[in-house]
Amino acid sequence: MILNNKIVSPSLIISNKDKGEIIKKLKRNGFYLISIGHGLGDKEMIERSNFGILFNKKINSFGDYKTENVKDIEKKIDEISNNI
Repeated sequence: MILNNKIVSPSLIISNKDKGEIIKKLKRNGFYLISIGHGLGDKEMIERSNFGILFNKKINSFGDYKTENVKDIEKKIDEISNNI
């Protein structure tokens, strides 16, 4: 849950919905957002970001870019950053 622009949770687990809401609010403030996630619990975050990276080859239903290689992620972020 987000209260007063702060994440409030009884644990460190943030729901898929809350991750998506956080991204939505940050985008409203003009941020260009690249998100990296590994599973269905990151789906809304990845889909609402300007560019979503899925770090899981078993799931192919969402994300702009999919890989299991950290070096590929670094290269993709550099590429995107150079084009913003």
